[in-house]
Amino acid sequence: MACLSFRPDSGHPVKVVLRVLKILGKAFGTTVNDKGYKMLHPKIRVIQGDGIDYVMLEKILEAMKKSRLVGG
Repeated sequence: MACLSFRPDSGHPVKVVLRVLKILGKAFGTTVNDKGYKMLHPKIRVIQGDGIDYVMLEKILEAMKKSRLVGG
């Protein structure tokens, strides 16, 4: 079974990833896991390639944690 991947192209990675997750959540729906995080459908993916290093990845993950968003 195929996955549908989204790769945003420009903007600040933290803001872009959060915005894309919110948009995809509205479009495809979410579920809430046992820890209370919203999860995208398991076949939906987000790939952030521009501006990523270990420091930025940590910032993105922390922002996702604070907003209770998880990408699936």
